[in-house]
Amino acid sequence: MRVVCLLLTLFLAPSFVDLKKGYDEAVKARDWKSVKLAAQSLAALKTDVAARFLQQQLQFAREEAHQRAVFEAFAFMEFPGIEEFLDGQVNSNDPFRRAMSVKALARHDKQRGLRLASNLLELDDDARARRIAVDVLAEIGDAAAASALMRHAPPLPVAEQLRITRALKGFPESALLGARPMLRDGDPDVRLFAALAILARPSPAFLTEITNSFQNERDARVRLILAATLDKLQGGTATGAATLRKAISKAKKFGQRYEIYDLIARARLSDDAIVQHLTKTALSGDKRIRPKAAETLGYAGGAAAVPTLAKLLRQPRPWQVSIGAARGLAATRSRTAIEPLIKALGKAKGRHAWELSRALESLTGQPFGEAADVWARWWKERGAGFQVQGLPDALWEEETAGEDKYSFYGIRIRSQAVTFVCDKSGSMQGNKLKTLQSELLRILDRTPPSAKIRFIFFSNDKVLDAVPKTRLGTATKKLKKTGRARIEGLLAGGATNIWMALQGAMKDPDVDTIVLLSDGAPTAGKVRQPAQIRKRIREQNRERMILFHMIAIGHTAPHFRDLARESGGTYVRKDVR
Repeated sequence: MRVVCLLLTLFLAPSFVDLKKGYDEAVKARDWKSVKLAAQSLAALKTDVAARFLQQQLQFAREEAHQRAVFEAFAFMEFPGIEEFLDGQVNSNDPFRRAMSVKALARHDKQRGLRLASNLLELDDDARARRIAVDVLAEIGDAAAASALMRHAPPLPVAEQLRITRALKGFPESALLGARPMLRDGDPDVRLFAALAILARPSPAFLTEITNSFQNERDARVRLILAATLDKLQGGTATGAATLRKAISKAKKFGQRYEIYDLIARARLSDDAIVQHLTKTALSGDKRIRPKAAETLGYAGGAAAVPTLAKLLRQPRPWQVSIGAARGLAATRSRTAIEPLIKALGKAKGRHAWELSRALESLTGQPFGEAADVWARWWKERGAGFQVQGLPDALWEEETAGEDKYSFYGIRIRSQAVTFVCDKSGSMQGNKLKTLQSELLRILDRTPPSAKIRFIFFSNDKVLDAVPKTRLGTATKKLKKTGRARIEGLLAGGATNIWMALQGAMKDPDVDTIVLLSDGAPTAGKVRQPAQIRKRIREQNRERMILFHMIAIGHTAPHFRDLARESGGTYVRKDVR
């Protein structure tokens, strides 16, 4: 109360000394609303001393609520040099800081903010930064911002694409009309997302464009969404789901059904027939498609799907079904999904526990990780009045860990069935190889005895160089001794056959996480184009649901970054000299 009263007096006779006192007391009380008010009042002074004070506060602020308050003050601060200061924050190693600096800069210069936010959405490897970039573009709200959102939505995870679709609904119709050229883009994924965005907010103004695009479209996925949009625009079904329902009945092959389920999830289309089909398939269909059916059921069925998904969550085999069920429960956006997730988390380990915790965090916004007892206590105390808000954000956002964690090049490893696929080609000679050996030995030493692990080393060898040779092995003392000897004896040489190494890793039926490290593009093997490797691995992974973490040493690998994002894994670039 004292802080609030002090701040109220500031509007009567504001001075830097009084404002600083109010700000300091609000920070000490951790009253972030009052901190925000005081920071904005300081910014309104437009003085050099106030600007320096806020810059210093941002430098030492630890809580994100504190940082947000200062950045929002900078967004409205008209003072020489403030844009230059924010420029320095754009390149911060902290993803929240660099994204918030872009948001503040956009208030000063809309065109520059548009460019920087587009870059964040396309290139940033942190999901939080991408979410803020979506907010920035939504605030700009013009045709250029709509185009940026549509163009960069693929290959983001479904949950992030839904966030973008939701943002586009708030745009004026004129802005979306300006984005119609996306329907003629050369990339079918861009055309697909443009069609999904229009389906979410159909308008008669799009009828001619949609009709022409449908007649000329060759990609089956895009045609389906365009047909569903025409259903709406021409007075057909209320949801457009009839088009996809008919497509399901005709689809016989795994790939065809997977793509239709994916479209249902991305468009959040549903009717009783679709929900019944997904329920039946998830419970007793082909084992390859059951995980995707379970995940899609959450998007299509909402709260009504929770009992079915909770039942699937308890099935140990195949493990992909329970993970699909966890993602589906998060997609329901229902409070009834929380309790079965908490109960399952108490018995889960490794990748399964990580997926459950991510689903819980998406539904609740609580940062309790894999601590099942903490989740249970929180639910007992707060569950009665809790309500889930909005659509899911990125469920599988990138995560890094400190040196004291079970991590590899800063990526936290959440699996108990992981294969490390590591480049040993000639370009890895020197410090790159030494650093790799050090990281591998550290991860080997810290692997728990209950976990399964495997190492694959690749160059242009025709025979897979792996420990163990054929598949994952339990981390016994014997395996660790063999692995240590092989890692310490590594020699760099030869070309880079990434394709053979990844195929060798994916042949193991038990692996649920693959970590790939390379310092260059593929130069050997049956498939050498990065785009083709990504495409083929993505198709193979529809059934497997393997998590891919990708590490690029000294170079940027956009196709491998996209593969990591699509699978729910992490992409990092490391410079080792």
